Amino acid sequence: MPLGFNDVSLKEHVGKSYHDKPIYTQYVGLTEKLLLELSFNGEVGVRRDSNGKIEKVFLYNDGTNPSSGYDSKK
Repeated sequence: MPLGFNDVSLKEHVGKSYHDKPIYTQYVGLTEKLLLELSFNGEVGVRRDSNGKIEKVFLYNDGTNPSSGYDSKK
């Protein structure tokens, strides 16, 4: 499940798409600078809305194995 989902009843639905579900959590105090540091590769690891505001942060890219921390595309 994506970060920010508060409904744990959906947790057991492996393979289910959550795109139609709202995210209710707001993260207070996260600056743009911190979000860029958290992304897997700065500006490459974020998606911005039409106003330029960061709306998604990707912690890993497709070539990353999160369990080993190795990023094969860097």
